[in-house]
Amino acid sequence: MDNRHSDISNIVLPSWESVITREYEPWKSASIILDTAGKTPEQSKQELNNLLLKKDISGLA
Repeated sequence: MDNRHSDISNIVLPSWESVITREYEPWKSASIILDTAGKTPEQSKQELNNLLLKKDISGLA
């Protein structure tokens, strides 16, 4: 990380030290894992819709 260069002017990239010392908060919202390997985009979309309905967060679909 410390050897990266940005192609965006005036942006300060984080150092490795700043990343590992950062305080992180746990993720508390619903999570969905969708394995798309070997599936068509349409199959993946259908599976995602089914998972959203199962999690009762269908408003995101």
